[in-house]
Amino acid sequence: AFYFSEESKFTVLNNAKLHKNVKNHTQLPEEDSKKEYQIQKELSFLMSKIKDKAGDEYKLADALFQKLRYKDSLVRSIEKRYPNYYQFKASRKTASVSEIQERILKENQILIEYFLMNRSLYIFAITQTNYTVEKTEIDSVFHINFNKFQSSMQSPKLMKGTQKSFRDYTSSAHYLYQKLLSPIQDQINGKDLIIVPDGKLALIPFEALLTDSDNNAN
Repeated sequence: AFYFSEESKFTVLNNAKLHKNVKNHTQLPEEDSKKEYQIQKELSFLMSKIKDKAGDEYKLADALFQKLRYKDSLVRSIEKRYPNYYQFKASRKTASVSEIQERILKENQILIEYFLMNRSLYIFAITQTNYTVEKTEIDSVFHINFNKFQSSMQSPKLMKGTQKSFRDYTSSAHYLYQKLLSPIQDQINGKDLIIVPDGKLALIPFEALLTDSDNNAN
């Protein structure tokens, strides 16, 4: 799952770099970029379901086969129309967990990477000596609290200290902490955090999340 998380994010990063470096008609259109990113996430989701045996094995295998066929068709189409794009993709390499542990992380650091799906959130936690994956379910409550947190952080009323705005902030900031960091709390204590968000999680200032929802929360 970590590999597919990295691959889907590298797709977006590579497209951005390609858009900057490749001129005129060799650029990959945003529509094709979104299609490639989405199919990668869907494949990762199906493979994780198969690995966890979460559902009918035959239906999941059939769905995976259909998605792989679609991806193959999409890749062939893009490769034919934008050969420079795939030449660029072939030149880059996705870092493995062991490479991150050996070459990037220091003893007091932990890399936390998120992979956001429609109904699930995967949390990859990597240190020099350990690697864990946590999965948590998300629903409409998650998105409601995300929006409430964003609104409260941008509201002038929060700086003025109005009761409702402060309550909205503390409740949503604590909820997001429970979902995003609490599952790996025992691993992050005393560590310097390197956070790699996914999708709209990049809009969250993680330092503003709260371990407690009380008025004097930290």
